[in-house]
Amino acid sequence: MSKGPSLQIVKNRSEKQMTLDSVEICAGAGGQALGLEMAGFEHTALVEIEQEAQRTLRLNRPHWNTLEKGDVRDFSGKRFKGVDHRVKTNHA
Repeated sequence: MSKGPSLQIVKNRSEKQMTLDSVEICAGAGGQALGLEMAGFEHTALVEIEQEAQRTLRLNRPHWNTLEKGDVRDFSGKRFKGVDHRVKTNHA
């Protein structure tokens, strides 16, 4: 049974590869995180309070570090000092 279309990231092997990392707060189901991944970012951590969205993140991208405790009021970014990109998504 086909699971439908999948995304494949293709990088130009002749280009010098640079690794960027990110911490995303209020990650939702991962749309923005997916775009960052496609742009070459590796996710150091994703923070999301909604259990359903956490499950979606873990199901679709098990290699991403989706933090168990996703309440930003309890989140400390101190251990992520030096991360290239920190993202805050505003939910409507």
